[in-house]
This record gives sequence, C-alpha cells and structure tokens, in this order.
Amino acid sequence: MPLRVGLEGYWPCHETGADPGDLIDFTAYASNGVETGGVIPSASGLVVTSRDLELGSSQFFLVSDPVDGHLDFGNEDFTLSCWVKKESSPATGMRLVHKGTSGAAANTPYSLYWDTALNRFGFDVSNGTTQTTRTFASLGTPSNGVWYHLVAGHDSVGNTVWVRANDAATDTAAHTAGCFNASVDFRIGSGRTAGGTPQEFYDGLICEIGVWRKKLSAAEITYLYNLGAGITWPLGSAGSQVVWVW
Repeated sequence: MPLRVGLEGYWPCHETGADPGDLIDFTAYASNGVETGGVIPSASGLVVTSRDLELGSSQFFLVSDPVDGHLDFGNEDFTLSCWVKKESSPATGMRLVHKGTSGAAANTPYSLYWDTALNRFGFDVSNGTTQTTRTFASLGTPSNGVWYHLVAGHDSVGNTVWVRANDAATDTAAHTAGCFNASVDFRIGSGRTAGGTPQEFYDGLICEIGVWRKKLSAAEITYLYNLGAGITWPLGSAGSQVVWVW
C-alpha cells in the first residue's frame, strides 16, 4: 500500500517520557510541532501512543509555516487523517488540525475541527474567497472517550470537499477552485485569530496524524483504519520523501 507516496507530514505521536517534548514529523521534511502550553503528556494511543492535550492549559503543537510550502495546497487533491478521542465538548469548539485563522474564509485554507453548535466533527476548505464546510454527518454525534478515525480532503477532479469517519460512508459537498496558500502556521490542537492568538483548543487524545498531497483511495483509507485497530509508521510501501527517525 503506497501510503508514503505524496506524504507531506506524518506525526505518529510516539514520544514518551516525563516531558515527551515536541511532536516529531517522521517524514524527511521534519516539520516538528513545538510543544506549546506546558508539558503535553504521552498516553496510550489507538495503535501505540498518543498525546493528551488539555483545554484548561491551552495546549497545542505549532509548526511554523514551511518556506517550501509543502503544507499548502492549490486547486489539487489533498487528504488529512488522524485518530482522535475527545474528552469534553466545550462551548468554544475545538480545532484538531488547522492552517489559517479560525472563521475567516479568506484566511483559512483548511481546518479539521469539532463544531460545538452542531455537535459534529467538521472540515473546512477555502479557495481564499469561498469557504466550504462538510460535517461528518454519517458519523452522527461523537461521544467523549471514544476513538474515531477521521479522514478529510479535497477532490480537485470531482470538485468536492469530502469526509469519512471509521471507514464508513463518505460525505461530500461541492467546492470549486480548491485551496490556497496562506502564510500562516500549521497547528495541531488549536486555531488562531488573525493576530496569531491561539484559540479553540482541543481537549483530548490525538495520534497518527497525516497530510498527503493526493486523494487517498478507499483501499488506502480502509488500510489505515485496519478494522478499528489502526496502523502506525512505516505505513507500508516507501516513497521518496520519507526517512526513518530513530
């Protein structure tokens, strides 16, 4: 399974110890997430280990905007994937994987999040003018303390934003002109205001976070889900953009 082909970042959350430190990107890009908001502990993960972010401590991982643009996308296919186990349902909503400023279509290329008003996971993609939202409607209302596999992306051929949870039904929404390049950082576990102030912190466990410059096939998503057991690094067949981190 060529899951390392087109991979732009992969953070399995394998860090351990009293202070696991920064979130290590296992691809050759080495776009590590800086631990922000104090110690973000390691916890049991769906596959191996995870990182446990606390809402009350305003915790998240910060990846500075890559100069080479490998976490930016135009009118092209891309996919995000992660396992999450949320621990609460705050009134502010929660950002899981986010690039841009929260709530502003002209400044938010893409965002995977939990929507407090709808009580659903959701995914936004913006072309710089129009922002399209697709909730994980087929999943329904997620529960606290339960692992979910979330996969979301943009299909440049079908002109859709699409989401799929737990290798079940795919929900789509029409979207044209794709995504855009925004000179803002990439965050795991929070959003940000236009001025850069963090907000909408995630409260829960997260692991096996991946970003691809392609649309994952149904077979690849099924392979990642692995009947609910998940998989971890090295993901299968090697691609040219990846190195092992010892």
